Amino acid sequence: ITTAVLLLLSDRTFRLGILGGIIFLLAISPLGLGSAFPSPLLMALSLFLLIQNRVRQKSTQNNISPV
Repeated sequence: ITTAVLLLLSDRTFRLGILGGIIFLLAISPLGLGSAFPSPLLMALSLFLLIQNRVRQKSTQNNISPV
């Protein structure tokens, strides 16, 4: 629940939520079938791609000049 709340808040807490989610998913991966392996690895990868997309979006928004 904490990770979900952090993802809804500002940019800094969003990054903290992503980091927490990735750490949690990587931590449960060694449990094997008990954690529905390889699902946690795919979810951790998707969180990483989500933060990369957000960073890319912010950089393009900052470079747009008004016409």
